Amino acid sequence: YDVVKTELDVLKHKKDYILKKLKELEIGLQKAEEGIKLAKSEEKTVKELENQIKSITKNIQSLQKKEEDIINLISYTSLKSPYNGQIAKKFVSEGEVIKAGMPVYSVVPENTFYILVLLEETKLKGVKVGNKVNIKIDAYPDTKFRGVVEEINPATAAKFALVPRDVTAGEFTKVAQRIPVKVKITEGDVSLLRVGLGGEVEIEKSR
Repeated sequence: YDVVKTELDVLKHKKDYILKKLKELEIGLQKAEEGIKLAKSEEKTVKELENQIKSITKNIQSLQKKEEDIINLISYTSLKSPYNGQIAKKFVSEGEVIKAGMPVYSVVPENTFYILVLLEETKLKGVKVGNKVNIKIDAYPDTKFRGVVEEINPATAAKFALVPRDVTAGEFTKVAQRIPVKVKITEGDVSLLRVGLGGEVEIEKSR
């Protein structure tokens, strides 16, 4: 990146110098054209100046093209997230070579934090979408958070577990199932939150 940036700076200095020379030549051309009536010898000078101006103009166009190419190269060295947020995980270190499709950062979007409550099935009665929720985060016991029930999963958490329980072997021990309930945070300093924090919730049930 530093090499490309240095080359771009050199090209910009060259471009400025050539533009300055071009301005001087244009002034000389104007003076030569004014004096052409006084001496035919000036005609040769005018032609030479016109040729020099054409040559310098081509050089400027060439430098502009190189400048655009270098700016494009610099843009390829920048990684831009599609949305604002916090970096949750870095997969590569400075100096490593990456390929197309390789993950570089894991980003948590701003203002998208939510609480996932694994609610026991025996406590599901009266819980509906829109119910208000009091939230207590273990990391910030003195900070108040509020939210609302945004979604109640139609299936238990065990139904989609990586290793579901096998009840075909004659195991009949009754275990209370848990229903995933998504709670949207509506009040509190969400900038304090981090993915994976634990806590407790109190859902204001509907009657």
